[in-house]
Amino acid sequence: FEGGMTGGDSIRIGSPSNIPIGNSPWSLSMWVQMNEYQDTTVAYGFLFDRGNSSLYPSGRRPDREMHRLSVGWQVPGYPPTDRDELWNCFWGVPYDYYTGVTIDLNTWYHITNTYDGSTARIYVNGIERWSRIIGPSLDIRSSDIWLGCGLGGSHATSCTIDEVAMFDRPLTPEEIRQQYENGLDGLDYLTSKVVVDIKPGSNPNSINLKSKGMVPVAVLTTVDFDAGTVDESSVEFAGASPQHWAMEDVDNDGDEDKVFHFKMQEMRDPDLGLDESSTEATLSGVTYDGIPIEGTDTVNIVPKNKKK
Repeated sequence: FEGGMTGGDSIRIGSPSNIPIGNSPWSLSMWVQMNEYQDTTVAYGFLFDRGNSSLYPSGRRPDREMHRLSVGWQVPGYPPTDRDELWNCFWGVPYDYYTGVTIDLNTWYHITNTYDGSTARIYVNGIERWSRIIGPSLDIRSSDIWLGCGLGGSHATSCTIDEVAMFDRPLTPEEIRQQYENGLDGLDYLTSKVVVDIKPGSNPNSINLKSKGMVPVAVLTTVDFDAGTVDESSVEFAGASPQHWAMEDVDNDGDEDKVFHFKMQEMRDPDLGLDESSTEATLSGVTYDGIPIEGTDTVNIVPKNKKK
């Protein structure tokens, strides 16, 4: 979206039940481009804001009940006077944790903010640029989430934000680097690898490219994945969409798997399908929650063309 300090867009997400709160670990990632800095005494704007901003009866700020990712810019006579930089705020003492990372205008940055239950970190363009022990006293409260501004729409930021994602764990440096290197399609690395079985019960998985029949492909339920969550309307296999599907226990482990059936004739696309040199094939799709999935199994193409 395009955010603005004087009437631009901002997003109020609400309070999803699966967003980490309290002192639970989390990661926040996004692509950000700053469009302008405001030349007033309002020397900062928010990219992301959640938590409790109310004052205690004593008048002091709530103790580390907020999670803010912000950008401050230079305004003469108003601190910070020497920073156009990224910073974190969790309230408490001190309130603000400056990273020293300068954010230039009209430039895309990949920003990831992580917390492991003790230490907060900020990565910019795949590189860790700041860390600080914050916990274990962090106690972020459940609240609406705001993008491009602070709670209630305050301190809006003139920026463009894309591919915002939040996780219930700290992403690894390798994952963050991969997300950055993938560019604005960086979330593709989050594809869940699933176990698929082409032609369940067959070994090898022989496929006759001249056949006009159907090829069954099962997505298996494992301890880490429920095959029933796969959105059948999103599934593709070797360039083909399923003709029908059913739930059945194809590997006899007591858990139901999801079996899709594909027309062989639709799997001979020259770019996406199978050919005589194929040794494996991939099924892809998304879950009902929108999480990409992908699984690969071997194939044995028959009959082989005889060499002259």
